[in-house]
Amino acid sequence: MVRSRRIRSSLALALVLLAASLLAGCAAKKACTTPAKKIVGHDLAYRMPEGTSLRYRMSSAMTQTVSFQGQSSATETTSATELAVNSSGLKDDAYRLTVTIESMDVQVHTPEGTLAPDLSSVSGQSFDMGLTPLGEEVDFPGPDVIQYGMGESRKQSAISALSMMFPDVAGKPVEIGDTWITTDGVTDKSEESEMALTFESVNTLAGFETVDGYECARITTVFTGTIRASGKEGPADVTSEGDLEGTSVWHFAHKEGILVSDVTEGTGTMMIHAVTPQGEMEIPATLETQFGTRIIP
Repeated sequence: MVRSRRIRSSLALALVLLAASLLAGCAAKKACTTPAKKIVGHDLAYRMPEGTSLRYRMSSAMTQTVSFQGQSSATETTSATELAVNSSGLKDDAYRLTVTIESMDVQVHTPEGTLAPDLSSVSGQSFDMGLTPLGEEVDFPGPDVIQYGMGESRKQSAISALSMMFPDVAGKPVEIGDTWITTDGVTDKSEESEMALTFESVNTLAGFETVDGYECARITTVFTGTIRASGKEGPADVTSEGDLEGTSVWHFAHKEGILVSDVTEGTGTMMIHAVTPQGEMEIPATLETQFGTRIIP
């Protein structure tokens, strides 16, 4: 019984860390498939000319609860990251950005205790990427470029979540009430595991309001998705699959062409299948997530 409980908790930790690194920002991404109906309206587009310098604060809270033999246990992961984003201008149809991690804090609360990795080596590190006027991240580095240690041997990417930081805009002039559909699929791999997420989102221009001094388009998103994961945790071979759904509200400064804020909430259900030397286990799990991105004035 003790061994099963340890495996169950380790599985929850492995999955929640992977999901936390990917789910943030997944609510509104990629490939506008439904153009706006009107030929006039507000043309939302990112504009980050050379010399643009922005700072953002990202936060997340994610709880995964697993049930086994009539008992349940929860693993909660919280994180807070502050970033500096500096542009060197438009090149090859994308703004060339340098992103610097100014600070990062991650805490994982498990039934066995709290893990708080040493992130001192991450603070101050930078990477380069591209951002198109429609919000697609391009030329993003691999997840192993900036990593930190989690436990004795596990490595966790410090930048995977940032690959979907900027929601995609419509790509056409839109007016209040117009909608556009975006889809996304992303896979994250490490030595121990692999996770794939797919999403479809319906985005609506809901109105306009002032946030942190910016005149912003208020965009609401309803999304659904799937999650698939596989890997090895100690002696156990693990696979899991599940469904996700949620909502997002984000504010886009349409005059300046920058993201001001993004708040996402989601839930999910999963089934974890583990094959161990002692036999097979089916472990149902639920996810509750909250993510936020906000510009630092």
